[in-house]
Amino acid sequence: MELENIGKKVLEKDIEAFENKYGVTIPKEYQEFLFKTNGGDPTEFICTPEFEETDEDGEVFMQSINIDHFFSLDQVKEEYEANREDPMFEETYLPVALDSSGNYVLIGMSGENEGKVYFGDHEAYDDETELIRLFLINDSFTDFINSLFAME
Repeated sequence: MELENIGKKVLEKDIEAFENKYGVTIPKEYQEFLFKTNGGDPTEFICTPEFEETDEDGEVFMQSINIDHFFSLDQVKEEYEANREDPMFEETYLPVALDSSGNYVLIGMSGENEGKVYFGDHEAYDDETELIRLFLINDSFTDFINSLFAME
């Protein structure tokens, strides 16, 4: 996968500053991605493999999304900070990308969700938490990146 419009080079001190400021730990696989590319726009129309999503009536269906943009570390900071002011997802998740409809792709930062990649549907909210509902895409960021494919 090739990316264009990538962000400025990320250094270890940049990651450490983010982690110290917010009291979180960015999963190592995602750190490596930031060191290598620091976000950007795919040069091709790329999609995730299908994953399960459940609608509000409890019906399960399969879905695939296209990845429109990977956030740079600066953009991750902006999105994470905006979420702290007006929560859409728990602070234990980090926004890493957007699809073409403005839905988040997030990575878990702690507990049983650490390192796992989720689709955050901005049109589907949990009735109890009032946060967007999350659906597992992959068990690791590396698996997520490796599973992306170009649509022709």
